[in-house]
Amino acid sequence: MLTKIFSKLLNKNTMEKEKEQVAPSAPALEIVEVTQSTPTTSPLPVKRVEEVSRFLDFYEAVKQVMEGKKIRREEWDEKDYYGFLNDGILSLHKTDGTLHHWIISDGDINGTDWVVL
Repeated sequence: MLTKIFSKLLNKNTMEKEKEQVAPSAPALEIVEVTQSTPTTSPLPVKRVEEVSRFLDFYEAVKQVMEGKKIRREEWDEKDYYGFLNDGILSLHKTDGTLHHWIISDGDINGTDWVVL
């Protein structure tokens, strides 16, 4: 009976000492941006960070409008066709120079090709 108790105490002490001797944890992973100059052995093409972050979804685009910026969709052919905030109202500037209240469509909300001008 004493041998069992002694061996349990010995194992417990040994385990506590081993915990103290364990090396500190590895540093957190570092996030590295991949650019064209970074060599890679991946068989997949590397996308540049600028290309990935160029387009916004509607939510992000509206945040930009709230900061006073103009936005447009890439699919809109006319470059002078954009949305902006006009006296607190979401408005569209059309190519003929007219301003219209922007009635947001499902296509606008689901679009992921928004750009900031």
